[in-house]
Amino acid sequence: MSANRTFEQAPVERIGAGNIGNQMLKAMGWTEGSGLGRDGQGIVDPIEAKMRSQNAGLGLKGSNYGASSSDSYKDKLKKLARSRFNDE
Repeated sequence: MSANRTFEQAPVERIGAGNIGNQMLKAMGWTEGSGLGRDGQGIVDPIEAKMRSQNAGLGLKGSNYGASSSDSYKDKLKKLARSRFNDE
């Protein structure tokens, strides 16, 4: 039972000045276009969200382990175990 899901493309425009997170950062001295941190040495762009396998925990490294939707449950477990072994 695999459900095909469609997702919207993330908006390309910058976060507006009315955004609460933007207001909080500016209240702490941040200026748009500069990095985070005391000296502005941190990241400039927001962190990008990445897709991960359904029901995969946050600690799973490289959640793309080569399983396809046509694989049986047993085959998926084998591929997952093999990918964990190869990562270590």
